[in-house]
Amino acid sequence: MARLFTQKKTAHTLFLMGGGKYFMYLGRVNNPQIQDALQTKFNTFSFDKGLMYNLKIGRGNHYFSGRIYTPVFDGKWIAIENATVELGAGFQLK
Repeated sequence: MARLFTQKKTAHTLFLMGGGKYFMYLGRVNNPQIQDALQTKFNTFSFDKGLMYNLKIGRGNHYFSGRIYTPVFDGKWIAIENATVELGAGFQLK
């Protein structure tokens, strides 16, 4: 779900996002002094939900954009510790 608010040179977009992520880790230690090689394997799937705010400033061929994503854990907002921030600039090649 999303909501878009626009003005002359800016666009504010608010997204309510949800999805899942799969994480897999495999680590091995091969040491000639140890006869057996050590191995660790870890698999997990978790649901991800959060709120994303997108700001776009500019018009025409040049613009700046910024995004912040704050996840929700167990119904609680933990914005500072786990927030993701993206900044960028764009232009048209023509």
